[in-house]
Amino acid sequence: MPGLQIIITNAGRAALVNAEHNGTASLKITEIGITGAVFTAGKETTTLPGEIKRIKTISGEVVAPDTLHVTVRDDGTDTYTVRGIGYWLSNGVLLGVYSQPEPILQKSTQSMLLLAADLVFTDIKATLLTFGDANFTNPPATVERQGVVELATPTETVAGTDGTRAVTPEGLTPALAQAIAKHLVAVDPHQQYLTSERGNTLYFHKLPAVTDSDTHCDTLLDTGVRDVSVANDRGVIAATGLPMGADGYGTLTTENGGQFVHQVYTEGTTARRTWQRTGYLGAPLPFIGRDWKLLWDSVTFDPASKQDKLPFTPVQQGTGIGQKSNVVKIGWSGGNLKVTVDDTDMGAVIFQANLEAALKNYLPLTGGSVTGLLQVSGSTGAVGSLGPGRPCIEVASSGKSDDAYMTFHKPGAYATHFGLDANNDLSVGGYSMGAVSYKLWHAGNFDPAAKQNALGYTPVQEGTGVGQLPNRVKIGWAAGDGLKATVDATDQGYFVFANQTLRMRWVGQSGQPPWLLGGSSAGDICVYNPSEFSVKYATDSARSQNSENISNGNSYMRLQWSDPGGQTLYVWGSDGPTTARLSVVGNLSVGNARTWSGFPLRFAENPGVQPYYVLGIEAGHNEFSIYNRTSMAVGSCVSAMYANQLSGAGLQNQGIGGYIMNKNYTSPEVAGAWELRGYAYDFGSGGDGGVGSRAALWQRVG
Repeated sequence: MPGLQIIITNAGRAALVNAEHNGTASLKITEIGITGAVFTAGKETTTLPGEIKRIKTISGEVVAPDTLHVTVRDDGTDTYTVRGIGYWLSNGVLLGVYSQPEPILQKSTQSMLLLAADLVFTDIKATLLTFGDANFTNPPATVERQGVVELATPTETVAGTDGTRAVTPEGLTPALAQAIAKHLVAVDPHQQYLTSERGNTLYFHKLPAVTDSDTHCDTLLDTGVRDVSVANDRGVIAATGLPMGADGYGTLTTENGGQFVHQVYTEGTTARRTWQRTGYLGAPLPFIGRDWKLLWDSVTFDPASKQDKLPFTPVQQGTGIGQKSNVVKIGWSGGNLKVTVDDTDMGAVIFQANLEAALKNYLPLTGGSVTGLLQVSGSTGAVGSLGPGRPCIEVASSGKSDDAYMTFHKPGAYATHFGLDANNDLSVGGYSMGAVSYKLWHAGNFDPAAKQNALGYTPVQEGTGVGQLPNRVKIGWAAGDGLKATVDATDQGYFVFANQTLRMRWVGQSGQPPWLLGGSSAGDICVYNPSEFSVKYATDSARSQNSENISNGNSYMRLQWSDPGGQTLYVWGSDGPTTARLSVVGNLSVGNARTWSGFPLRFAENPGVQPYYVLGIEAGHNEFSIYNRTSMAVGSCVSAMYANQLSGAGLQNQGIGGYIMNKNYTSPEVAGAWELRGYAYDFGSGGDGGVGSRAALWQRVG
């Protein structure tokens, strides 16, 4: 500490003067007092205000006639702040004091007080003072505290083995020269430095490759780089968590910092695109919500293909349907908006307001009436030309399923349609001709020379059969003799059947024929006596189920041996043992089938009168009984006209058969089964008849 201007007290000065006059031994400073109080030091001071303690471990020496170097040490555990110092002589006199408002130093419990200061005297001799603890010196310096240290020699410095002596510049020079010489000849003098090899080892540690598409890269959190080579058969994105659109061949680099993890994926194919993402290890899923981001590079971004962002939404020029790549320019001419294509002036653009005024002189595209002569000219080509041609007028249908036609109309007299129908034929019809279309015949669909008069019967084709020639064949009746044939001009005679000559006569006969034509095969026809016929199963009732058809003289009825269930409308019956007929089921009266214990039964729905007795079954029984209706209590009924005649609760508020009214014709708004009986509302009230404006009547039915 720089020299402290000590104020010598009057008592201390008197003690020093007396010692000098008497020739006694020098006075000793045996204690140093310290205080944390702020006070004004003066010559009259005899005590140290607020003195904390006195320290005896002091040492000092005269370094100049007017200066003492004092060292004070306190190894205690006291804690204090020093603002004032007092020097006590061995005879108990306060020699001098020093104070200042700011702290000189502060001591904590764990620290040691070591104060070295120079005391400067202005009017007394420093040689008159000695110190009581003359053996006390500064402690040796260590790496933990300040103290006295010995300087090392150059040899000790070069050796570099002494840990207690301090190095001087004289010894440091040869030590550095020796270290530099060793460094120059060393193979790897900086093993702690980061070389490319060490960087690859530390920061690009090669990890096992990913070759299984079931391995998800969200789980690969170790620092290092690894190859990725997975098949794309299962979908790289879904299975491995690689970037959307990336392939399955490349490198995955991971940097794990402990709290955040950073991954970079680079494709190894020709695309060579790179993605990166950063995850948070504090989350259960580090990369949730942290998607891959494609990095822009010369492969994925070409600045030359970009332009400054337009401050408006542009309209694309050309490339539309039927459009070419010509340059289109639109601009204001001062009075009109004009269009130029390449170097061709297309003229001014007309807008809706001006267009509507101009179009009033033209027939609208949506149709209209034209009076007077309408002459359309300009058609080219021929009617029979291939393709659409160039007509002046075209009548088109709205779709393939509609007819394309026009109308010819004589107002108040007659009208009809003419055009192409659904079969693509020219037709006329409709309107005054009725809801029918008549096909028009023309040279394209009708050749009169290829037609003949209608025969009126189905003819037999002449010739062209198997083994037949195209000769002219004529068949006719030979004047009551039989059926004859003529081929060309040759008479073939009568028809011959089997081995006999038969005359086929068109003469009706009555009675039973004695002979019939028949045969066992199509090519062997014979004459049979019907009296010798034997009809199989005709007399066998057990085989009658094989009969399928019964004739009524005009048509046949099919019999089916099965029971489909249900009620039939007709049944077979007989009035005697030899005949049978069909009868309507509703017309039958079968004995007592419609009586019960002698009472006739009938089926009639709502006959219009109230019953006095009703049929019913009691709970737990399986037979019908007759009940007097006046003794019955009906739990529910549908119609109020019946409920008021029954005993029991009758009509009650919201009970079965009861009525309520509300303003909701869509719901009774109470529990139970209800039916709407009617509603009304006042048209003149301004209501629309909706919910809330109608009075609705509801009846409970269940």
